[in-house]
Amino acid sequence: MAVGKPDRTSASRYARISSDKPLSDQASWEDADQEDLWRTICAVTDAGDALTLGRTRDGGAVSLVILSGDERIRKYARGADELHELLAEIRASLEATD
Repeated sequence: MAVGKPDRTSASRYARISSDKPLSDQASWEDADQEDLWRTICAVTDAGDALTLGRTRDGGAVSLVILSGDERIRKYARGADELHELLAEIRASLEATD
């Protein structure tokens, strides 16, 4: 996000991310395509937000939390396909609000 560019609310910024979908196969962050993950980290932080990566308490899914202002947007994925789709949706949401 360029200096002086109007700030967008997180609700509109990430509105295109699909609702939580049923979880399928388990995933590890090792399953993420490194380029996909790097591009997503850059897109979120360039928008002035932050993100955390982790796993659910039971270890059944990876978790991604976007910190945008006072909001926390939590998303979960199991399996490489769901993870790839989630990362792509996050980037597409940001590109749509540019």
